[in-house]
Amino acid sequence: MPSSKYCLVCGFSKDEVEKMHRFPVNEAKSKVWQENMGIKHVPGIKLSNHVICSRHFSPNAYANLETMKLLRDAVPTLFSCRQDPIQERVIEMDVLSSTNTGESFVTNSPVPSCSGMQMRTPIAGCRSLFTDQEGEPVQSSSGMQQRATASRRSLFRGIQGVSRISVTPRKKRLMNLVKTKEAHIRNLKRICKKKRNDIKALTNIEENPAVRNIFDGMTNSTASFLISQLRCARRKPHGRRWTTEEKVIALAVLKKEPKMLQFIKKIPFHSGINEHLFQHIAKCISKDEDKYCALLFDEMDIKEHLQYDCQADRIIGFEELDGSGESKKLANKALVFMLQGLVRNWKQPIAYYFSNGACPAGSLKVCIESVLKACHQVAKVDVVATICDMGSTNVRTLKEMGSSMENPCIIIGTKKIFTMFDPPHLLKCTYSLFRKHNMLLSIDVAGESQQMEARFGDVVKAHKIDQSTPLVFRALHKVKAFHLVPQMKYAMKVNIAAQMMSHTVAAFLYTLLSRGELEQRTLATATFVKQVDELFDSFNGSKISPPDGKAVKCCITENSAHHEYWRKAFNIIRQWHFQRYTTTRKLRTNKPPSQTGWLTTINAIQGIWAYLHSRGVKSLRPRSLNQDPLENLFGGIRGGCGSGDNPTAAQFSGSLKTQILNGLTHQKIIGSNCEEDEHQLLSNLTEFLVISDQAEEEVIPTMTHLEQSQILNDNVADEIAKAVAVGATATLSVAYVSGFVAKKIFENLDCVACRSQMLSSSKDPHNLFISFKEWAEEEHLQYPSEALVVAIGHAVTVLERTLEDHCTKPSISVVVSEAISENVNFSALSCNEHENTVTKNIIRAVWKIGLPWWCKRKNQLNLQTRKDTRSKKRKVKKFQHV
Repeated sequence: MPSSKYCLVCGFSKDEVEKMHRFPVNEAKSKVWQENMGIKHVPGIKLSNHVICSRHFSPNAYANLETMKLLRDAVPTLFSCRQDPIQERVIEMDVLSSTNTGESFVTNSPVPSCSGMQMRTPIAGCRSLFTDQEGEPVQSSSGMQQRATASRRSLFRGIQGVSRISVTPRKKRLMNLVKTKEAHIRNLKRICKKKRNDIKALTNIEENPAVRNIFDGMTNSTASFLISQLRCARRKPHGRRWTTEEKVIALAVLKKEPKMLQFIKKIPFHSGINEHLFQHIAKCISKDEDKYCALLFDEMDIKEHLQYDCQADRIIGFEELDGSGESKKLANKALVFMLQGLVRNWKQPIAYYFSNGACPAGSLKVCIESVLKACHQVAKVDVVATICDMGSTNVRTLKEMGSSMENPCIIIGTKKIFTMFDPPHLLKCTYSLFRKHNMLLSIDVAGESQQMEARFGDVVKAHKIDQSTPLVFRALHKVKAFHLVPQMKYAMKVNIAAQMMSHTVAAFLYTLLSRGELEQRTLATATFVKQVDELFDSFNGSKISPPDGKAVKCCITENSAHHEYWRKAFNIIRQWHFQRYTTTRKLRTNKPPSQTGWLTTINAIQGIWAYLHSRGVKSLRPRSLNQDPLENLFGGIRGGCGSGDNPTAAQFSGSLKTQILNGLTHQKIIGSNCEEDEHQLLSNLTEFLVISDQAEEEVIPTMTHLEQSQILNDNVADEIAKAVAVGATATLSVAYVSGFVAKKIFENLDCVACRSQMLSSSKDPHNLFISFKEWAEEEHLQYPSEALVVAIGHAVTVLERTLEDHCTKPSISVVVSEAISENVNFSALSCNEHENTVTKNIIRAVWKIGLPWWCKRKNQLNLQTRKDTRSKKRKVKKFQHV
């Protein structure tokens, strides 16, 4: 066995210590090492092939403790016995050829001990280097214990009777392999630690001085925003943290959102059919299976509000429906159409309309037909079904188009399209009916069918029993007081209906019934709740495999349980009989619309699956057949306007475009009315966001001929001139605006003749208000002449009367400009050279100022009218109660 594997002094192997050091080749140095270790130096015997372990060297003997490299003059000092004379030792060359006896070198001799340090037995078969000539053990110094504690642990530490010398050669090879792998692991850990520190330094790049220098020329808000993005870019959304300063900046950005409307308006997505959008959808869909989709449509409340869009040159806020002509009614509803993929998870808003009140059945029919024709002919998609809620207008429209409960489909051209209702909306309606009306069910009791009455009061009793328990844990822990009597916003919540008509509530009712705490009739209530829960589960599956206990809450396949369940459910739902009392307190049993809606939806979804399965579709997600994407879009539109309130028509259009540009990505809103859908936006319309120099140039209106050339008679101008001459109060504001118009004209015009004709003295009666508006003794404001005030007053009057008849026309500024130019004389306000320039500038200033103010005044009048109407209704209710 090689002598370099074991320490010549203590006998430890190289696997049990940190480092082995060879005896010096220099004989003088080797002699010093031998004498310090109590070894007799025998001339002629070289110890350069033998080693001594690091246990015998103090830390001061090393040049580097990490690499364990000794100094040139290092000498082993531990295990030295110079205080007590010892017998000289003789080296025998067969010392490493024998086995370890395993005996301990702990002795009770009077020689000073090594503080309890245990030493190895010398190799058997020879005279030990650690015993004197009489065989008495020699103990080490106290410093040896510290080196023993710091050494690495052996593989056999703690295993009695086993050592490296006693194992087989195969095991030794495995041991060497383990040691090699351990060393490799230690090396990898050091590398990982270094890389981790490097990554941490890169992650905290905002603290790097070089990066900080980049922000020197920026404002504090810009630098803070960039630093926050660098800090949180690699974190998960819920792991990002923002400082107070960064939150204030975000709030400021949100408040300035209306300034982005000018940028958003460049997207050509207006109300009605946008043919370029449908053409773009055809380019985005490549695979045949991606073409199968459903058409969703629903209405959203908006505020009655008029706003002039200077870029589109039209007034927004009026009713806009296909086939209804021009309407001067203010819009308070927005009808939105969206496509939703059935095989691939995609969605795309495609059209929207504005209406006053619920969209009439005739207009809705025209909108549906025009959208479906554009989908089939232009977008080249296969619309398999339409999905909407149970609104009376929707039901009437689909019925007029040929849909019925037995045959829920409509025909557009040669295409057959199934019609179904939104299952979450049906669930909400069913729960609302169950709270108000009792119902009769046929219950199988002991093999016999019995008619029992299901009552919502049984659920209320069960909730009271559950509330009375003294324990912390409750069976109906999710049911709160507003679940039982939902009001205001809770009345429209689908999750409340889902929690009340759930398997948990049914199970608790069965439990109380079996314990005798509720009467036998409660069996009908528990059965009805369970039936509704299973029915909703069959339309709410999204995964291939059903969860435990929910056989129909999965995707529809050829062998799924949906087909057999829907056949049974259809017969069960037909046997529901809701009881209600008439105004004369007579009890009647009838079928509400929601019951018919469930039957229609079951027939429709079976037809949808049969159509898709015949075209090679293997599975269908029932959750794709609801209005959740459209409801989430409405929530994003309201949130994009800065609040949860209803937006105006202009805000709706801008927020809708913003949501599309952002990919309809938003965090789930707490308390939302539906689940977060998994569909991705098909296209964010960035291809249409092309800002060219020509598009950014201001469009100068061109004159067109009006149907009514003479709007005013000649007496109007005379009446305005008399009022201006005497300085009537109504003309003071007109004079102030006239002075502002004159100031803008003379910024680019330097003509003494024009100035003398358009400006006058501050002492004129019509300039009294302007003189008091001065903020200093010197005159800084412009004082218009009487002729200018009369002309602008006349032009504003023409503008208002023109808008009363033509406010819904496109290019409204062109219409107003033509009317003003035909009815107002501006020749007395300028010289012959600048007559055309001055006239165009005055007309342009009048409609730019007048159109927004006309919309503002109309909004104020409409708001006051609505307040008066509500006040009258409240008074009528008081009289009726009296």
